Amino acid sequence: MIVLLVLSAITFLLFVPRGTRSNHPAVPGLVCSILGLLLLPVFWSGLPVVLGTAGALLGREARTTGWGLALAAVIVGIAAVALDLLALLADRLLS
Repeated sequence: MIVLLVLSAITFLLFVPRGTRSNHPAVPGLVCSILGLLLLPVFWSGLPVVLGTAGALLGREARTTGWGLALAAVIVGIAAVALDLLALLADRLLS
């Protein structure tokens, strides 16, 4: 739990603000979103939710600079969060 809190703080206090100030915030947003999807096998850790949310936020911030990558970051980020929640729910119901 402590590790998730530290990683969340690093993500939302350092990485997301730095990404929004860059010229192309959609790129780090898409990277975060894809990492959130790749970490779905460890859904119990909460990392897919943190990274998917960060990716979606950065993608939404980038909607004025590059709509294609920004939209992809938002969609993949939302998918990572939704799939993580579905996996968590399935785990709770099946165990």
